[in-house]
Amino acid sequence: MSEFYFSRLFKRTIGVSFRDYIASKKMVKIKSLLTSTDKSLDEISSELHMNDKSYLIRFFSAHEGITPIQFKKQFINRKK
Repeated sequence: MSEFYFSRLFKRTIGVSFRDYIASKKMVKIKSLLTSTDKSLDEISSELHMNDKSYLIRFFSAHEGITPIQFKKQFINRKK
């Protein structure tokens, strides 16, 4: 199966591109790790097979509009 065919089939079946689907799954996992563990950004990026911590920060910020640290602080403040 070619990459092009797979991408079209996936989008037609699921409703979003494969790339967007994977990005959304990564975001869910990052948020989960940020809010349920004390893992560092280096550990999280390694666990998710991202290049490094700076890539994780750029990826997260592009999708959420805030940094992972800001997200974690907001989560902690909501729990108080």
